[in-house]
Amino acid sequence: MAIREDEIAAKAMGIHTRNLKLMAFGMGPRLAACPGAMFASFQVLFRPSLSA
Repeated sequence: MAIREDEIAAKAMGIHTRNLKLMAFGMGPRLAACPGAMFASFQVLFRPSLSA
């Protein structure tokens, strides 16, 4: 939250903003991929209808 509010102040307090931004950028897709993979594994294959 400190990086979002004031990046210069966060750097002055000793927070490594570059590392935390990269970590947040990497965690977002991971957190989205886990439920997505679970959702895809629970899906049933589409079956073509026999009536044409």
